[in-house]
Amino acid sequence: IECSHDYYRSNGQFAPNIVIRLASGGYIGGGLYHSQNLEAIFTALPGLRVVVPAFADDAVGMLRAAFRNRGVTLFLEPKFLYNQFFAKSSNPGNNFYIPFGKARVRHQGTDLSIISYGTAVHWAMRAASKLADEGVSVEVVDLRSLAPWDKETVVASVRKTGRALVVHEDKQTGGFGGEVASYIAEHVFNYLDAPVSRLGSEDTPVPFSRILEAAVLIQESDVYEAARKLAAY
Repeated sequence: IECSHDYYRSNGQFAPNIVIRLASGGYIGGGLYHSQNLEAIFTALPGLRVVVPAFADDAVGMLRAAFRNRGVTLFLEPKFLYNQFFAKSSNPGNNFYIPFGKARVRHQGTDLSIISYGTAVHWAMRAASKLADEGVSVEVVDLRSLAPWDKETVVASVRKTGRALVVHEDKQTGGFGGEVASYIAEHVFNYLDAPVSRLGSEDTPVPFSRILEAAVLIQESDVYEAARKLAAY
């Protein structure tokens, strides 16, 4: 917290370049002490940058950006994705760089926007593929950066589709998705064809049992059902 205030209290004269990498999230059977999602806490602290990559190339590009910019960056790495082949990508090269606050549209669509980050992006993309077989065109927006976050890309997507589903692995109550959902409701209201929806995990500690963990954390099927329901509204 003190480091996040240094730039402000020194009138821009002092801003240490600090990058803190944190393994984040569940889906590993780690139980209540090793399945935490803390992004909502960190984004509430002015002066901190918070990023959550969902793919290897994004991790490279944003880590390079963190090293090259003054200030404090919290680099949250979904630990479930460390060993997942679907999160792999080709080497983007030594000069690949992703500016903070730039989202990426992972899947183009016209009927519904799913806004997500981290592991949940993969659930959203799979849900989009399934719904495409049913004639529903889903756009998937990967925020990548939460502080700052890309309001322009989100607004443009929801204006196009008229429906928004905000998805994250964190708890439903107090999750960062609430900030995104409220911004959409406030700034894109006239373009909406349905209420803004949110999907998060249960408001309970994550159990050690894999069966119970699956009941607490959002799953691919949960995203599919929520998107299907919203598309039919």
